[in-house]
Amino acid sequence: MLLKHTPTKASHIKHTFVYLLLMSCTLLITSCTTPTKTDPIAAVSINNDSPSQLMADAAAITKSTSPERDQNLLEIAKRLLAINANTQAESIIEDINLIELNDTQFIDYTLNASKIYSRNQSLKKANEFFANPRINATIDQASTEQQENFYRTSAKLYQAMGNTEASIRQYIALDTLLSNDDAIQQNSDAIWNQISALSYSELIRLSSINSGEAYRGWIDLARTSNQAQGSLNAQNIAIANWRTEHPNHPANLYLPNNLRLLTNLISNSPKNIALLLPLEGKLAKAGESIRDGFLAAYYNNQQSLGTPPAIQLYDTSSKNIHTTYDLAVKNGADLVIGPLSKGNVQALHTKNLLTTPVLALNYVDREQVTNSVITDTSLETEDAQSSPHLPHHFYQFGLSLEDEAIQVAERAWTEGHRHALVISSPEDWSQRSTRAFTARWQALGGIISDQTTLDSAETYAETIQSSLHIDQSKKRASSLKRLFGRNFEFEPRRRHDIDMIFLVTRSQEGTQIKPTLNFYYASDLPVYATSQLYSSTNSKSKNIDLNKIRLTIMPWLIQEDIPEKTILSENISRSPGYDKLYALGVDSFLLYSRLPQLSQMPSQQLYGATGQLSIKSDNRIYRQQLWAEIIDGELKELQSLDLTNQ
Repeated sequence: MLLKHTPTKASHIKHTFVYLLLMSCTLLITSCTTPTKTDPIAAVSINNDSPSQLMADAAAITKSTSPERDQNLLEIAKRLLAINANTQAESIIEDINLIELNDTQFIDYTLNASKIYSRNQSLKKANEFFANPRINATIDQASTEQQENFYRTSAKLYQAMGNTEASIRQYIALDTLLSNDDAIQQNSDAIWNQISALSYSELIRLSSINSGEAYRGWIDLARTSNQAQGSLNAQNIAIANWRTEHPNHPANLYLPNNLRLLTNLISNSPKNIALLLPLEGKLAKAGESIRDGFLAAYYNNQQSLGTPPAIQLYDTSSKNIHTTYDLAVKNGADLVIGPLSKGNVQALHTKNLLTTPVLALNYVDREQVTNSVITDTSLETEDAQSSPHLPHHFYQFGLSLEDEAIQVAERAWTEGHRHALVISSPEDWSQRSTRAFTARWQALGGIISDQTTLDSAETYAETIQSSLHIDQSKKRASSLKRLFGRNFEFEPRRRHDIDMIFLVTRSQEGTQIKPTLNFYYASDLPVYATSQLYSSTNSKSKNIDLNKIRLTIMPWLIQEDIPEKTILSENISRSPGYDKLYALGVDSFLLYSRLPQLSQMPSQQLYGATGQLSIKSDNRIYRQQLWAEIIDGELKELQSLDLTNQ
């Protein structure tokens, strides 16, 4: 039976009273509670990581008095870094109050701030974060993950700044933290890629630094490998001996991968080499010089080669290059070195079937094919060097001045310069070098403040005055004299919106231009150049006019302890004008058995007579030359750039 309750008037009044009482209490409680302010971090977009949104979020957080303010700003900076909004990330990092960060957060801040400034090419500023006493006092108590990140980040920064010794120390410290085999192997490869590219003299210098047993073992391994790199067989034996002497060294337990390749390289090394070079006509001297350099390296390493390869020489002066190549292959060649002229290189690379690998001694040029020798003037930057249909075993190696111009841009930028004045000659090589420099300089973020092309020697002074705005300074003085109606003492001033000069000329022009720059108040501006500026045939007194200019230079031209130099001097009358070609021949021999190794490992480098050699895209061999400064008319090698001491 369903009972139905009908509320009475009294019960209705009672319920109404209870409801009102509860509402009053609720209102009373609400009125006694301080209103909660919206935390700005709550407004941060989680899914919309656009720079503009994140910057808006950061602006709101900056005004906050929340204890989490600085931690929240750090998170915003990290998210900006993750999307490569590096300039915005830098502005956020600068607003963080470090006192408000605990040690874990401070380490996180240090690592990310350093990465941000590194990406913005402010390496010195990035280094300041690792010099903070607080980071060194707290890193040992940090988590393993943070310690790994710290040592890896600082190692890469020191490497970029040229402090090899500090970089290796950080990598070695990182090694003690790693437990994963793949990570340990990668760390071993990172150390090796860095030290294997150093010259023997640089390795000797580093070996004098007392940085522990692991460090000394790495340097000793690099010295051992460097001394024997002319012969795979000798290098393999030397490394085996090193491993016997260092049974517990990290490099023995995790041998760098490209040293593991040696056995395979030896078994697959070419047994018959064909040299395709011009031996008659206008390129005969060039071809003979390369041949002599190659044979000097061959004889220097003959005893350690095991079974040395057979060498056959083919004259390309008048024969069709396809016919010459086919003949070499028919005669058993398993590697062809050459041809030399750009025309022949262009023709050979279009051959329908290249069954045998080729190490061409010039570069394929998309532009008009000429027969200019080795001073390759094709514009080949990272984005412009690829050529369609290039066979996978067609290697290109030469003395590209564009590579040098790019190296100048990178050095000048790393040293802190941002505004360049470029002075070039009307010659084709100079104009192409200028374009290569400009492309790389602007890609880095640099500004070409002015660019001028020289005319005749009679107008050098006028051109330099105009480039430095000396003429404008003189005009202003003349206007003031007319305004005041009297003479007064006056010294012209050069423009101040440039902080470096790139001089793209030969020695003959350079010896006139540098004194002119000095005369017109630019003696304090650093001047950079390619190796074309220096001529070994000039007298010391003539080269004095080039004093203080810094330039890239191949080891062959500045180091006397290269054994192939001695062999050549004892057997032929060396012509100084062909020194670069002798070096090209020496390095052609060094590369003949290493092409697969360098192709598989783009980060690996060989230290050769023409520079540090590595293979880039399309099997193009890139040379990184040494740096030198002209002092008292002579080239003086500069030590590796180390910004941590500047």
